[in-house]
Amino acid sequence: MLFAIPSKDNPEQLSVRGTHSAEHVSYLEQHTTSILAAGALRREDGAVPMGGLWIVEAQSAQAAQALVEADPFFREGLHLAVHIRHWGRAAWSDAFAACVTAHQADQTEFAGSGSVRSEEALNNRRCG
Repeated sequence: MLFAIPSKDNPEQLSVRGTHSAEHVSYLEQHTTSILAAGALRREDGAVPMGGLWIVEAQSAQAAQALVEADPFFREGLHLAVHIRHWGRAAWSDAFAACVTAHQADQTEFAGSGSVRSEEALNNRRCG
């Protein structure tokens, strides 16, 4: 099953993003078979993140919740709210499919390198 998982940051815990970003990105990279897409949500490009969005493939909402709860950002209290929602995908554009393919190639390039990319480097790799 597919799940859309939006989260809202706790304004009093924003320092968690800087302190645990590398650990968070490493966690995402270790779970790419389940966490299909993930990224920060902002009011506009370049603004401070106000939350995040994950697209997850999991056997159940409980399995998706377990993925979220093991993430360093969750463990360290960044999220004020997290919602696990079943996602009934209606469309998957060719452009999005190409973006996913490019992401998978990027993951393969970095697999086993022991390198954790910074949030800045991840934000610089945009699709579209």
